[in-house]
Amino acid sequence: MTNRNRNQGFTLIELVLVITIIGILAAFAIPRFAGIETQARVSVMQGVAGSLESAAALAHAKQLAEGLSAGGSIVMENQTIAMTNGYPTNADIQNAIRTNGNITADGSGTFTYTGFTSCSVTYTAPTVSGSAPAINTTNLDTASNCQ
Repeated sequence: MTNRNRNQGFTLIELVLVITIIGILAAFAIPRFAGIETQARVSVMQGVAGSLESAAALAHAKQLAEGLSAGGSIVMENQTIAMTNGYPTNADIQNAIRTNGNITADGSGTFTYTGFTSCSVTYTAPTVSGSAPAINTTNLDTASNCQ
């Protein structure tokens, strides 16, 4: 007579092996995900820099197309933008770009992303007519600095 009521399940050795394999996989996966988060932060700030370049160029083109002087102001999407030397001022460039609630501007042309402590994008209007604005990034060359 055979015993058909054998215990079915995993042995302790099998459970330990599965937990060990999961631990090894997690040890490799967690740093990879942390690296992706930092790369995403850098990409967001590069996107802000691109938006600033585009907004400045569009405002400059609109001013030229309307035949306005290098100073004064223009209206883009119901936003009045003060111009200096043919480009938006440091304070008004933020009115020329669309941002979500996570992008903050300090009113002087510096943009940061909520939660980022060490990386930013700075817009500086030209001081001489005929020159382009300067758009500088801080700590985007080293991904570990954008935290």
